[in-house]
Amino acid sequence: MSAIPVVVVEDDPDQLYMAQKRLRSLGFEPLPAANGVEALKVLSTRADVRHVVTDYSMPVLGGEAWIRVLERFCTDCTIVVVSGEDIDPGPFVSIPKPPDFANIATYLRS
Repeated sequence: MSAIPVVVVEDDPDQLYMAQKRLRSLGFEPLPAANGVEALKVLSTRADVRHVVTDYSMPVLGGEAWIRVLERFCTDCTIVVVSGEDIDPGPFVSIPKPPDFANIATYLRS
């Protein structure tokens, strides 16, 4: 069975590294992006991606604007929004920081 591709969006390099490491150990193929713009580039080049795990607060295309982009252009994706703040992730699942990647993996596989 091949790894399930998932875009991982996080502006903190240490947290991005750890997210990739944890998701890889859980059977996913993490595709890293440091912000929403980079994530859109990955999504535009990988038609097989149906999962996104994203930070909410980022300096380049983050927050409410990023949620609106995901709502409009990623209608067939499973989206998990991770945040240390009390946010409204719209129609997506919100997971508090620090994230429980086993829980995220279960959600992505459902």
